Amino acid sequence: EGFYKYKIKTKNFFIKVLKKSFSENEENSLKVMRWLKRKKFSVPKHFNSFEDKVDMEFYISIYEFLDGKFSNGTNDNLSRLGSCTAKLHNLLKVIPFSETIKKKTKHSILELSEKWETLQKKNHSVARKIKSIVPDISKFDFVKELTRDAQVIHGDLNYGNILFVKKKIYFLDFEDTFFSYFSPLVDISFLIQRFILVREKNIIKKSELLLKNFYESGGIAFIDKDQLYRILVSISIKSIMRLKTNNLERVVYNNELNKFLSLLKNSIKNKKFFQEVCSI
Repeated sequence: EGFYKYKIKTKNFFIKVLKKSFSENEENSLKVMRWLKRKKFSVPKHFNSFEDKVDMEFYISIYEFLDGKFSNGTNDNLSRLGSCTAKLHNLLKVIPFSETIKKKTKHSILELSEKWETLQKKNHSVARKIKSIVPDISKFDFVKELTRDAQVIHGDLNYGNILFVKKKIYFLDFEDTFFSYFSPLVDISFLIQRFILVREKNIIKKSELLLKNFYESGGIAFIDKDQLYRILVSISIKSIMRLKTNNLERVVYNNELNKFLSLLKNSIKNKKFFQEVCSI
């Protein structure tokens, strides 16, 4: 299980080897990517997917190998990323299977919301940790924050899912898209958090570049000064609740939980910055 670069003569390929239990997620991702490819949007070319015939426990996908770089946080990177994200959202708004994605998201988010309510009622240790970071967390309606002005979005625009190849930006791994009928600002909030805030330099200026190009290319704007903050807190709650519903090894679970709690603390710490960003 893992990701590999495979070379045949002079041609390189990118190979994903997944547990067979993840094959449905991979197929859903491919449905989105094939549709975007037909619309001339920059996603990797897919050659083939098949079940491993030897061990019978793996699912293998073969893609073109893209010789690119991840974002270095430059002004040019962020300006282009803002424009391309808006273009992606404009396309996903009319994707043919949006109703299927809407239903899957509704079912998933309801399950996570119920899990959160249960943990709060039981005063579970995870709920206590979250409340110690965000004392007024009970006032948050994280479902409402995530689903305002909802449409199909990418859903997981982290550092490793965006690749800069010459003058193009490629978006990767649409596995979460089939469960992401959310506000386009969820993707944008993710970008601000993972691509700008973590670098802790010129946060306002770089956010302005990202948002200016996002808005000019048709992206929706924040409705008030605290919306970015509320969305990032809501993303953390959703992510932690998903952890609670997955069957993960204890070490993996603890590492992931600590990561999301750290991001939650970071959101509280930077609330004033977020208010300035929302005013752009």
